[in-house]
Amino acid sequence: MKLNYLLLSFLFLSLFILPEMDAGTTAYRIRVASLKKAPDMERLNFLYQLGMVDIEPSDNGNRIYLGNYLDKRTADIVLSKVKKKGFKDAYIVSDTFAVEYEPGKFYTHTYQVGAFKKLDVSAFNVVYPELKGKVYVRYSGGVYRISLGLYSDERLELKDYFQSLSNRMEGGGFGAKI
Repeated sequence: MKLNYLLLSFLFLSLFILPEMDAGTTAYRIRVASLKKAPDMERLNFLYQLGMVDIEPSDNGNRIYLGNYLDKRTADIVLSKVKKKGFKDAYIVSDTFAVEYEPGKFYTHTYQVGAFKKLDVSAFNVVYPELKGKVYVRYSGGVYRISLGLYSDERLELKDYFQSLSNRMEGGGFGAKI
């Protein structure tokens, strides 16, 4: 039984560790707002579905960021949703550093945990807030592909990562073993 689970896990893993990025690409975030006062979280509540929310303190208050998107097209789609909710000054920022782990060496793989018609990563914001820099979204083939982490062939340490992730997601209410 355990061997069947391991075999099934390996097959699943081999299907969903995909080369989602081209070397040298850039990750994107959306700067939603820069606020002098503490943010009104009720007004920002919708953001939790669209990406990982990051509130960064600045000299003049707080900057609200939303991300992370693996391509500009996805960031543009989400930006239009943010602007429709009244954040007319929101804009896209690029983050080359996020996809480069050494000078000239770029991450080329992600671990895809699901593909959905409707974008909703609120469970990651609520259950796993420590993953804010590790959750990535890409719109492709009519679905939003949610991925965890960035990897290269050199740094793909699957066994430990896969076991840890599988245990955490199963315990976090995602219901199915990966």
